[in-house]
Amino acid sequence: MLFNSLEFMVFLPVVLTIWFFSKGVLLRQFILVISSFIFYSWGNPWHLFLLLLSGTIDYQIGKRLHLKKSLSLLLTSIFLNIGILAFFKFGHALTDSMSSDFLLLGIPIGVSFYTFQSMSYSLDIYRGKLKPADNLIHFFSFLAFFPQLVAGPICRGEELLGQMKNLSAKQVNYEEAFRFLAIGFFQKMFLADYLGKSVDNAYNSSFFIESGITWWLIHFCFGYQIYMDFFGYTNIARGLAGLLGITLPENFKFPYFANSLTNFWRSWHITLSSWFRDYVYYPLGGDKKGISLSYLFIFITFLLSGIWHGSTFNFVIWGVFCGLMIIGERILLKLYRKKEFLFFGHFLVIFTITISWVFFRSPDLHFSFKVLERMLSLNGLSRFHLNRADQFMLFFLLLSVSFDFFHFKINQKKGTIKELILLNCIIPITVFFRLGEKMFVYFRF
Repeated sequence: MLFNSLEFMVFLPVVLTIWFFSKGVLLRQFILVISSFIFYSWGNPWHLFLLLLSGTIDYQIGKRLHLKKSLSLLLTSIFLNIGILAFFKFGHALTDSMSSDFLLLGIPIGVSFYTFQSMSYSLDIYRGKLKPADNLIHFFSFLAFFPQLVAGPICRGEELLGQMKNLSAKQVNYEEAFRFLAIGFFQKMFLADYLGKSVDNAYNSSFFIESGITWWLIHFCFGYQIYMDFFGYTNIARGLAGLLGITLPENFKFPYFANSLTNFWRSWHITLSSWFRDYVYYPLGGDKKGISLSYLFIFITFLLSGIWHGSTFNFVIWGVFCGLMIIGERILLKLYRKKEFLFFGHFLVIFTITISWVFFRSPDLHFSFKVLERMLSLNGLSRFHLNRADQFMLFFLLLSVSFDFFHFKINQKKGTIKELILLNCIIPITVFFRLGEKMFVYFRF
């Protein structure tokens, strides 16, 4: 079920009404769990079976880890979740040697997110940082919470389990919740969807675009499409959770205003970046084992991040490229004074991230390198002109950048007249100019 669907517009008021008039924390937890199961199974009921199976196993493992610290139990949880991910991410490669009937059911939406969330639950209990959930209902209210189930933010047990034990309508901040919802739906249903329409038209064109400048414009647009789409989803999720008295963690901190690649990735998909930092980079040794090894650990972390996003070589190369760019930036920061380097940092961020999006969006490596050859040679510069499609892309790109800048400014001072003006502008635009029910980009992961 999509947040921007008519079904969800019926589903949400029903859930909120039942939840609001319910008494007792356990009953409210139960309502959230049942609602989340209905939400998740709406498009493909069999996906719910996998969530129930993996979640129940991790819940039982968590209980036993709390009683006795067992490495074998922890590894069972890790291999279970990684095995589920690997099967659905890479199973298509085995279809020549096995029946593909099971795979034809599709990759379960959100599997990359809830497996990481469930894995962190077991890891934190093993480390002694978390007490297990009180019961299975309490656990699934954490794991299957519908606002963030299919595309994050990826929550830790310490962030949600405690809140699920204190569910109360008195904790609802309606003003903040509706602010998140208004901004999120505008980011997704207006900015991201219109940018996505232009990008898809370019990629699905019957002829290959020869102009390198046009490809730069396309990937500037794709960068902001995926940003507005995912940032929009996160804001909608935080708004929906807020209506239920739950606070979800921040997932974006205006990354396109970062002055270094390090700061960009600290501000982009924060809950995934911090997950890899805490459960991969730090356990490998972080920066405590010397500079050379820290570079290796960064490379491994970004490589795994690329694989998490997809099974094709494009995502592997994307992860490798981003990791190498971070390592290169760290080396440059040691050679030059930080102030001098960061003066050009923002331009480096825009250039590098835009190059990386080519691998992220292209259907295969051959197409990626073909596009990059045009972009880096600025092919067709002398013959470049803005046709109507280019003008459309440029308009929505500038509109997205302007909105992001204004949003960044008012986010520092909430409740001002500027914010009120912004909300009064974007709500009618979203309602009257939306493109309909478009899938969120990160649902494919």
